[in-house]
Amino acid sequence: MKKKSLLIILLIILLLIICGLIFYFKNPTRLNGEEKRWINDNISNIQNINIINDVNIFGNIGAGVYYSFLDDFTKEYEIKFNPITINNEEQSTNLSLTVGNTLPDNALNFYTDHYVLVSKKNESITNIQNIKNKKIGILKKDSEYVKKYLSFLEGNTFTEYANADELIKGLSGSSVDSLVIPRIEYINLILANNFTINYHFSDLTRNCFIKDESNSTLFQILKKFYTKWEETSLEDKIYAEELK
Repeated sequence: MKKKSLLIILLIILLLIICGLIFYFKNPTRLNGEEKRWINDNISNIQNINIINDVNIFGNIGAGVYYSFLDDFTKEYEIKFNPITINNEEQSTNLSLTVGNTLPDNALNFYTDHYVLVSKKNESITNIQNIKNKKIGILKKDSEYVKKYLSFLEGNTFTEYANADELIKGLSGSSVDSLVIPRIEYINLILANNFTINYHFSDLTRNCFIKDESNSTLFQILKKFYTKWEETSLEDKIYAEELK
């Protein structure tokens, strides 16, 4: 009886060891040999990375969720970064933390935001079909994307604006009665001007992402680190930046 119990215990221990080994080697966040060597070879080097600098809580004047992500990466692996700021209009093929309406090849989706319908007054809009006969202000760079999505709605007209300042002035001065803009990028301006979000276009997405067309080793390491960081830190970092 004792031998049988001992055999069962040994089998359980062996099974646990096998499961542990499988988890270790199949763990998607585990660095491979090449990635570990890259870190050891680059601890004393500073890595250039593009960071978009006009997207509110994700990147704005050297602060935001993207910067927190890189700070935590540095604490984990001792790799230091030189952030090169870019704006919404700039395109780069190099390693970048940026935003866009579509997710390009060799990109990791960091966070998915969406567009919202913003007005000066509160309106009870529960169905997208009720958005009609409106004068809508949109950013020129988003024009094709937004118009295509809203093309099935009746009677709406669109006015394009070159930048955020002109967009806000358009609604404040009643040149338009609504705006369709990305939620997170403009939440500070929405609040500052006492505007109201009247509808969320959940399918009209705006992606925050990491990309690198060269698919570098550093990019692969960042993606693995993000998998862990998303679970433990992303929500808290977004909340902290929203409070600011």
